[in-house]
Amino acid sequence: MTNIINNGPVTMILNYYTSFTRNNVVNQVYAHTNPDFPLGLRAVQIVGWGTDSSNNKYWIVSNTFGKLWGNNGYTNIYQTDSYIAGYYMFTNPTKGI
Repeated sequence: MTNIINNGPVTMILNYYTSFTRNNVVNQVYAHTNPDFPLGLRAVQIVGWGTDSSNNKYWIVSNTFGKLWGNNGYTNIYQTDSYIAGYYMFTNPTKGI
């Protein structure tokens, strides 16, 4: 989280599923619940974080599907989702480029 504060958004690589491409990422925190196989890998930007009403932590992410996806191009993903967030890696932006 310090990296986001100091350097801006970071990239997260995740497994994504059919449910991630649907409208069920609107106005909620996304959690993969279907027993389907991943469609592939997807890169999103982590732009922030928060907690839900039960104090579960989530990432606020921006996707490249466009503004019609999620909440104007953004959604929230639980940080502990073993199907999604368990497969991420961070890349640091390079300053001065």
